[in-house]
Amino acid sequence: MDAEEHDRLAERETILAAMLAAAERLHELVDVVQTAPSDDATLLHEVAALLACDEAAARTVLAMPLNAASPARQRRLRGELDEVRQLLT
Repeated sequence: MDAEEHDRLAERETILAAMLAAAERLHELVDVVQTAPSDDATLLHEVAALLACDEAAARTVLAMPLNAASPARQRRLRGELDEVRQLLT
């Protein structure tokens, strides 16, 4: 695997992990969104802090539909995350 492919997979891993964490902690994510100041930068920072991810992953989480938190979608996210992690090792 070349460096560019590795970087792409590592970024995908970060995003998938953040999406899965958001799905598992949806109630906390909603609380952050409801109580955050109205500026986008602060909201991104607070979501990133909650999910221990970078702001690009937080932006993806904020754009994901609520049905991504369903048990079936969580299983798919977990499976995809496992696949990416295997490729990275």
